[in-house]
Amino acid sequence: MKKIIYIIFIITIVSCGDDNDAVTYFGGQIVNPKSDIVVLYKNDIAVDTVFLDDHNKFMFEFEDLKSGLYKFESEPEYQHFILEKGDSLLLRLNTMDFDESLVFSGKGAKKNNFFIDQFLKEEDDEKLIKGDFLKYPAHIFKEKIDSLHNQRVANLNEFEKHNHISEYSKKLLHSNIDFNLYRYMEIYPLLYNNMYDKKLNLSDLDNNFYSYRKEINVNQEDLNDFTPLTRYLRFYSAGEAYKNVVKDHPEFSHDSIVSTIEYQIEKLKVLGNEIQEINTHDNTMRNAAYIYFFNDKRDLSKDDVYINSFITYNKENKYLPEVKDLYKNIQGLKSGKKLDSITFVCEQGNHLTIKQINKKQLTVYYFWALNQKNHFHNIIKRVHQLNKRFPKVKFVGINRDLDQKTWVATLKKYHLDATCQYRITDFEYTHQKLIINKMNKVLVIDSNGVIIDAFANIYDGNFESILSAAKNKEYIAQSLK
Repeated sequence: MKKIIYIIFIITIVSCGDDNDAVTYFGGQIVNPKSDIVVLYKNDIAVDTVFLDDHNKFMFEFEDLKSGLYKFESEPEYQHFILEKGDSLLLRLNTMDFDESLVFSGKGAKKNNFFIDQFLKEEDDEKLIKGDFLKYPAHIFKEKIDSLHNQRVANLNEFEKHNHISEYSKKLLHSNIDFNLYRYMEIYPLLYNNMYDKKLNLSDLDNNFYSYRKEINVNQEDLNDFTPLTRYLRFYSAGEAYKNVVKDHPEFSHDSIVSTIEYQIEKLKVLGNEIQEINTHDNTMRNAAYIYFFNDKRDLSKDDVYINSFITYNKENKYLPEVKDLYKNIQGLKSGKKLDSITFVCEQGNHLTIKQINKKQLTVYYFWALNQKNHFHNIIKRVHQLNKRFPKVKFVGINRDLDQKTWVATLKKYHLDATCQYRITDFEYTHQKLIINKMNKVLVIDSNGVIIDAFANIYDGNFESILSAAKNKEYIAQSLK
């Protein structure tokens, strides 16, 4: 009976009204969901949240929606889409193949299916450009990008002939093509030098090479959270910064250039000079900071130089406090620091600090989550292998979920040693303090609770070397007592 009512409801909303209808619907079905909620965002701000029903279906309803670019999130995945006033838009997807399985139906579906088709073509474009186009000199590379761009625009123009879509949708779909293809023009000098170990003649990159810049606008308020735009700006800043450093240091190799703090600061300067739209500026600068601080190969001794430069160019940035906290937390995770303030919950519900969990033993902390089953099984297998090789090292699993009952049931189901399994109590606090940006990340803590490595990867080839060195250091320290 519920299914019949749902179908009648869908037929009703799909067939209702014209473009001026006040009520807008967005819903659908998610097969194999990894989360029981769907969050809707506009301009990176959560607009509304709904729960999936017993059939993994959901529905948003808006009396007076502001048309524009939206983003729906079903953790850990998300996708942008176009939602305009009066739309009655439905989707269906399978999380096992999130983007490829995503299909829209109902009023507003055609523009979004075309939009998703554009998105799926990006992977093929990237393979073609990096695998073939990049081997050519600048003028031929430009010709090939222009030709591909013309093909994409011709397809869009043909779509517009046979489908009535709003001027906003036309603008967004054209911008999507522009930003996705022209970003390779921006990054060309960097990629060319890197992939072919050649010195590009910067004089080849004249105004004609960058002639497309006159046709695009990076300061569009309604696109400030648009992934193709933020990615284009990231490539733009990287390309311009790279050329600036090459001019100042022509003797530097490619690797030397991208590893300098000058290159990182130049990117901030370029972004600061180019972006006037405040939200786009703040978002892009924030992204730049995260990319810098999450780069494992950066020179850690230059972190203070970077954060001071970031502050100089971002005094009014709404994300400045967040970036400062990120910097502070990263400094607190450097080798030689302690993590006494972090607590976890055990099977009995008691709170324990890292010092209490370690019990004066060399300890590795790894992370897992219930909704990432493949990762869970793989990391448990990896820990089992490491346990055999390093029997005196304690391996502690930290679960990122918040439901105690479900977590305990999982420990029993998979016969995990509860004395080596704990759960976080405050996701945001722990995530920020420990910088859990990758699920393969592990913390290596010595017997005194001092950090050995807070950014190691449990699958890296050198991880066992880290453990061997730490174990030998512990043995020597014990021998000297």
